[in-house]
Amino acid sequence: MKCLIAGLVTELEPKYEDTKKLAESFRCDESLPADIALKVSDRELSGLVSRAAEGTTVGQLENFALGNDFNRKAIGF
Repeated sequence: MKCLIAGLVTELEPKYEDTKKLAESFRCDESLPADIALKVSDRELSGLVSRAAEGTTVGQLENFALGNDFNRKAIGF
């Protein structure tokens, strides 16, 4: 899925409904070239799950991790 976030065409493939719902409101034309590609590894997500506050969903953690990845990569723009 491609989304327009802060003026950057951002490619991501969310796995969890929390992130899919959030990303849907930013969806853009799939034919546009991506400026940034975001990815969260299962290992990274597992690490977050092990440190998360009680009641935090895996979808929320995926959203957090993708946001961190976006922030690191957007600095270059």
